[in-house]
Amino acid sequence: MRSFTLTFVAALVLVAPAAAAKWWLPTCDLRPLASVTSEGRGHANLELLRDRNGVELICWTASVRTVQRPFGIFVRRDRTSTPDTTVLKISTAANSPAAWNGSTSVSGCARVANGVIAAIRQAPTRYYLNVPTPRYPQGELRTRLRGPALVRP
Repeated sequence: MRSFTLTFVAALVLVAPAAAAKWWLPTCDLRPLASVTSEGRGHANLELLRDRNGVELICWTASVRTVQRPFGIFVRRDRTSTPDTTVLKISTAANSPAAWNGSTSVSGCARVANGVIAAIRQAPTRYYLNVPTPRYPQGELRTRLRGPALVRP
């Protein structure tokens, strides 16, 4: 009977919800890559969230200015011997049928795979933002994330 009680208590501890937490990263300035001829610019703010059920989210506010509409803003993880992994794609799709006017501002939140928030907090410089456009499909603007991730009050 004792072992059953101890097992049951241990199981309750393992399924207890995690504490909710918020972290923010320093503002990222998006600049053209050295190999790119562009006057494009931008900036982004990222907030890392984990709700009390352990769901991980990245929230953002970002603005970009480019000659052509970007395919999106991608949060990617640097890999040395394999293609870089996309952690999150932030849409820059048009909200109206009007032609691209050269800039956009986007904000929102999206769920990411478990463990991504801890990995970014541990080593933010292993991640970067990439803004590909039709003229520069490998990326017109880019910046590396900076840290440390600070706790949001």
